[in-house]
Amino acid sequence: MVFKAPLDITAKLMTASITLLFVMIVVGPRLLGKTGDTEIQIGVLLFLMVVYGITYAFSPLSYEVNETDLIIKRPFRNVVIPLRQIKNVFRIEQGKLTWSIRTFGVGGLFGYFGQFWNKEFGNMTWYVTRRNKTVMVITQNNKKIVLSPEDAEQFVAMFSQTGSR
Repeated sequence: MVFKAPLDITAKLMTASITLLFVMIVVGPRLLGKTGDTEIQIGVLLFLMVVYGITYAFSPLSYEVNETDLIIKRPFRNVVIPLRQIKNVFRIEQGKLTWSIRTFGVGGLFGYFGQFWNKEFGNMTWYVTRRNKTVMVITQNNKKIVLSPEDAEQFVAMFSQTGSR
């Protein structure tokens, strides 16, 4: 079963704002009639395109649960977690991730993904597109993975039914 992963309003606004900022950094000087050093402008353009492309490539698009695996769908290289490796799946209460610190990752452009930490859960890997309706997946080796399927209740229920919980 495939679970959608829509962006929350904050991620949508951040993605739109950063996109606009990148466009203005590249196009702005031309609009103002400042031609400047073309090599520098091309270098900035290439750098911004690489940052934008890499960020999009690793952003979560959806989650799929099949007979054998939980698959986190991304434009580049899906993350596959065998169901037999999953120890527990549960809903995270609203506000429990509020004071999480991003230790390495993305905090709004196309979602929230990478390494995060907070006092309650410790180190976590996020593949999140919205910060409400989040789900914690704990693996057999106690790795904590945070997801945000659109239908979080049904997502958790699937694991209760399959015995992976």
